Amino acid sequence: MAPFTSNRLVLALICGILGVVGLYYSLSGFAAKLALLTNQSFEIGAQDNEEGLSEEQLILRLLENSQGLTNRFPQTHFIRGQLSERSARLSSEAKDLKYCDALGHFQKAIELSPANATYQIHWAKAAAGLTETSTCSSSSSLEPTRKAFHKADGTSAELAEARLNWARRLEPINSASLYLASLTNRRLGRKAESLQLLREVERLSPVFSAEQGSFFFRLIETKEDLELAIPREYPDVIDWVLHFSSNRPSDYKAWEPEFAQALTDSFVDLEKKILENPGIFDSIPKHIKTTDSLPIVSRNDTLRRQLDKVLSSIYLRENNREWAQFLLSRANLFRIPVVKSYLRKDILPRETMLSRWQDDQADGMLQLNRLNSSVGYFVPTGFVPKLVVLRNASRRLERTESSIEVRTSVDNELFEIFRPTEAVKSFTVDKKEILVLISPEAEYRYVKIRYDNQGADSSFKNRLASLVEVYGEKIE
Repeated sequence: MAPFTSNRLVLALICGILGVVGLYYSLSGFAAKLALLTNQSFEIGAQDNEEGLSEEQLILRLLENSQGLTNRFPQTHFIRGQLSERSARLSSEAKDLKYCDALGHFQKAIELSPANATYQIHWAKAAAGLTETSTCSSSSSLEPTRKAFHKADGTSAELAEARLNWARRLEPINSASLYLASLTNRRLGRKAESLQLLREVERLSPVFSAEQGSFFFRLIETKEDLELAIPREYPDVIDWVLHFSSNRPSDYKAWEPEFAQALTDSFVDLEKKILENPGIFDSIPKHIKTTDSLPIVSRNDTLRRQLDKVLSSIYLRENNREWAQFLLSRANLFRIPVVKSYLRKDILPRETMLSRWQDDQADGMLQLNRLNSSVGYFVPTGFVPKLVVLRNASRRLERTESSIEVRTSVDNELFEIFRPTEAVKSFTVDKKEILVLISPEAEYRYVKIRYDNQGADSSFKNRLASLVEVYGEKIE
């Protein structure tokens, strides 16, 4: 084997350690530098490891040669502790002895720099690796911590918890330290604490990576885990809704009430922030306007009504005052779970029955202004309809008042023309048209709507769930 020169050894030692902990510090913005250093360490290993030593053997070799490093700096002891802890995890024997060595090195780093939260957390991480029968528990490796935290009979797990709590006090808003602490809590079997810390990391860190997010999501195994961990701030909570609905649909369906509550809480929080600081509008993501198209919103009325209040503030800020006022009034109404029908060939609208019923959340893109087509719905008992909203997903149409025809029936056999007391209201919202109609009286449970504009450039289409929406009051 080519001899390790002192300079190359020191560089390999430092680069190797930085590579091991690089994921943690990516939260602090040093990921690119650490990746470069890690690549350098791999190059050194490839050049100098001609004997084909295993990773554990290389770590032991580095530990032997690290004795030449000065002991005046806490980083020196921290590096040795990292190497010992890494060796313990790779080893199949004498693991506790190596964890004891790591604790000793971390303890020296702490003594030289007691305010460094990272050293405290790594001490706890090494202590978490000890077995219950470890002789290290009665050795001098734990005694300084027992004295520092007044735990004369403290177990390694109890002392690790004390160190973690102290690290949190030292650096309460350092996302890198909190992430390390979360991993260590997970190792100690303290899942709830790990989830709480990860939630805090996600809130604090602008660069919560996909890998860290994936790790976080995998920890969610029960409804209780979800309630504890899910963020309750917008837009973070949306990432959770989209991830679980796409990747874990069965869990998402089972836990939808918990997701809905978290979303509701996020909108309550956002509404409060808007009232306290109007300048926050510039930081609200634009996609919040499309949130009402999520099925979870239309299925949960408490959530939808809270979102209406937030959106009303946003549109008022944009000077779309009429739509803002409508949203505010709609926030006081329930979305009625009507049953819907779409007739592609309704040549005799007065006599043709509504059929092929679908629920209120039915998917599928449909065109309302198709020749001889009608969209209809049935109002279930227990509700008094007030408004009907027709939402166009394509560009705005030129329309006359006579273009919209509404027919009603009490038995789904004979449909008479309904003449509302107020004209159809048209809103332009983000370059799309939304029509609002006064609903027929509650006695007319069957309603049919036709759009008579079939111009070459006209189009009024949407998913059936959004094409027609009915709002009103619930009868208690």
